[in-house]
Amino acid sequence: MAQTVRWLDVYVYPTIGDMQLDEVQPGNVLAIIKARADTAVTAERIRVIVQQIYNHAIRNLLVTTNPAQPLRGAIARAPVEHHRHLSEKELGAFWRKLDEQGAHTTTIAATKLLLLTMTRKSELLRSKWSEFDLDAAQWDIPAERMKMGKPHRVFLSRQVVEILRQVHELTGHGEYVFPSIFRGSVPMGDVTLNHFFKRTDFGVADFSPHGTRGTAATLLREHGFGRDVVELLLAHSEKNATVAAYSHMELAADRKRALQYLADCVEALAAGTNVIPLRAA
Repeated sequence: MAQTVRWLDVYVYPTIGDMQLDEVQPGNVLAIIKARADTAVTAERIRVIVQQIYNHAIRNLLVTTNPAQPLRGAIARAPVEHHRHLSEKELGAFWRKLDEQGAHTTTIAATKLLLLTMTRKSELLRSKWSEFDLDAAQWDIPAERMKMGKPHRVFLSRQVVEILRQVHELTGHGEYVFPSIFRGSVPMGDVTLNHFFKRTDFGVADFSPHGTRGTAATLLREHGFGRDVVELLLAHSEKNATVAAYSHMELAADRKRALQYLADCVEALAAGTNVIPLRAA
């Protein structure tokens, strides 16, 4: 619901908010969704929201036509992209290169935390200091910033807490953990990490920020952690409400252990040390 209201406020109302319901034409709605053509999934969701509003209006005899209905498929969705993830050897090489790039300290820290927390790029870059309890080693991401619309707790490894304390010395006076280096009142832009990944030369040309989640998930699965634990770490939606509630309550210790194990693995790989697979308890 919060996401729907935000999209209406940001994308829909500025264009047609002052128009009467029966004045809105398909061309007006098409202009709205074309403005989001770079993110076709978002464009289609906005179209569906407008369509649902008009379906409700039709049922209540306020209008007779739905200007969003004929626009289904107007914005083609890109084929699903499977992002390249790294082998353990490649991950070690990548990690060793990060501090050699001459990038801003917060850019390097954000790159490391993206993998070590297994969060999405938008969730990390828009994080606020108020969401963190470094003494308790926890990060609580509110529902409105999560893709699935549910709050998500990240258990912070020892290495992540150390990185965040260093970052806090630089940005702790502000709201955002990773503010733009040009304008501190806004978060770091996605393009900053995208460019950083592109220019980090470690022998893999097509590794992007999106690949960090798959890299971490694969490493944990190969080292003995169960699918249910990894899915929770990735904040994927569990369709079964009973299973979701049970997992959230009962697997907290496993999630915490998994993220610490992940950080220890990365540390060992960066040092050129072999990682011993976890033996499932």
